[in-house]
Amino acid sequence: MACLFLKSPDIVFVQIPKNGGSYFTSVIKDFVADLPGAEILGEELRLPPHTSIREMVDGSVFDILGYESAPDIVGIVRNPWARLYSRFNFRRRAAQKRIAARLSLQRVKSGISMLDDLKIVMGSRRLGFNRWVLCDDTPRYADDSYFNIRDRISWLEGLVDIDNLTFIRFEHFTEDSKLLPEPLNHIDWCFRQISSSGYQEL
Repeated sequence: MACLFLKSPDIVFVQIPKNGGSYFTSVIKDFVADLPGAEILGEELRLPPHTSIREMVDGSVFDILGYESAPDIVGIVRNPWARLYSRFNFRRRAAQKRIAARLSLQRVKSGISMLDDLKIVMGSRRLGFNRWVLCDDTPRYADDSYFNIRDRISWLEGLVDIDNLTFIRFEHFTEDSKLLPEPLNHIDWCFRQISSSGYQEL
């Protein structure tokens, strides 16, 4: 589950794809494990890996989890160019892993065919990142929307009436983490921007 629901403190982390959220959730889970009275909720809900605030509100997720009042909303935003570069590499590596698994006669849980995976890998090599961004081969979601168009806005729909909202910048993670609600602002974040370093060389 990509989104993270905390109780005592009441905090919800909205994970926008390719914004460094996996690192964030892993550190939070370790931190909460040593925090008296704190717990992680929602594992049994089986929500999609990335769930927007609007989808949570429409599905009454906060009520189901027993929040008595609106929880603090936390998230990470990122340089759009770096985010696309991360997606470009993630998509290629995922295709390569699925191809290797099929060649080893392992079962692959994916709606993408072997031929499509080969096209992804070969297309990435042929085009490179700069041309891939400009071509029609950009990845799509199930609703047929382009990844680079479905940016922050669609994940944050429904936040107009929420006052307790904090978003930190991926590129200024350590500095901005001090703005997080208590007690997350006391975490010693050992953050290194490994995944976004490559795009700066383009």
